Amino acid sequence: MVADKGAYLSFNCGGGHLDSAKGVRQAMMLVKILAQRGYLSQITLSADAGFWPHESQRLDPDKSCPEGNSPRRTYRCVFSLMLPALEKMEVTHSQIRRMLVDNPRRHLNAT
Repeated sequence: MVADKGAYLSFNCGGGHLDSAKGVRQAMMLVKILAQRGYLSQITLSADAGFWPHESQRLDPDKSCPEGNSPRRTYRCVFSLMLPALEKMEVTHSQIRRMLVDNPRRHLNAT
């Protein structure tokens, strides 16, 4: 697996995999399993804000996260979809902070 070679594992709200409750659960279960298998220091969570499947939806500020199949992704996706799912799966706040704050900081400062 590429993670065994030290690759960063980034999970974001883009790509359509979080467009349903089932998709959110599956993606966050993968995050939990990878963390349990020792890859926690390589995982990052991000929003991928700025993804609009249709150009006409760019200017509609009422379109936010995919909770209601809303196609526009914003930074709220992490907080309204990913984090609640991880908390339900009993991923600790310390682990979430590591994936959301500590790991990206370390990855972005790598030389």
